[in-house]
Amino acid sequence: MSFGLLSVLGLFPVGLETFRNASDKTVSSQIAQRLLGEAQQTDFTQLTATPLAQTFQYRYFDDQGNETASSSAVYRTNLSVNAGTSLPGATPNPNLATVYLQVANNPGNRVLAMTGSNNAWAKTPGVPMSCYALNVASNN
Repeated sequence: MSFGLLSVLGLFPVGLETFRNASDKTVSSQIAQRLLGEAQQTDFTQLTATPLAQTFQYRYFDDQGNETASSSAVYRTNLSVNAGTSLPGATPNPNLATVYLQVANNPGNRVLAMTGSNNAWAKTPGVPMSCYALNVASNN
């Protein structure tokens, strides 16, 4: 009897870690769906206009995925827009833009370093990060 109980108790840490990872992915996906949906609904000229295009836009969310002040944030997002996206084998198309989004689970408020030229956060140990991309085309 005690052997079976000890076996089950040994599985608790694994189960809790799996639950935490699943919860993190769910909230990250909900945040991404919201922000990428906003990007799709934004007027194309406004979406690709400076200062948003080619720059960063940071937003902050709590553990439930609700937008909040940066001081109480669990999730941080980095959104950038690359206007004039080119498809493989083609020249840059002014009617096509790519929206890049990173969602970082960073409740410890660790410093997230930027990578070279692509305006993205570098992988940081202990900070799970999800990355998303969306192509948006002009209707005109």
